Amino acid sequence: MLVVALVFGIFMASQARREFLSGLMNSAKDQVTERPMFMVNLMSIDGASPELADAVRAKLALKLPQSALELDLDAIRITAENLDAVARAVVRFGAGNVLQITITEREPAFVWRTNAGLMLLDGTGHRIAALAERADR
Repeated sequence: MLVVALVFGIFMASQARREFLSGLMNSAKDQVTERPMFMVNLMSIDGASPELADAVRAKLALKLPQSALELDLDAIRITAENLDAVARAVVRFGAGNVLQITITEREPAFVWRTNAGLMLLDGTGHRIAALAERADR
């Protein structure tokens, strides 16, 4: 084992060899992640109104096609749930290389007037959206 460690240490002592090995590893990683079976081509947003679906798409700003191995599903879910009108989001890979996002919208319960203006709130008091005037809802 000492001889193997010594040979490996001598091999890795050269900067050029380390760069070659790093390039080889990156090339192998790219060949695996860019296979068609791992590429996500479409994003489907279910359970949301068209306006909210457009807002989720804009907030995520995903460049598709992209490798499924490079997508962080938890980060996508958290980003979608950070929108005021989203109560819950479930993100998963569906059939046919589709990124499927299922949204549960907050249900409007009442309009609240503050010094800052009108806000649409759900039953728990969470803000859903700002309103220009009461007739908007």
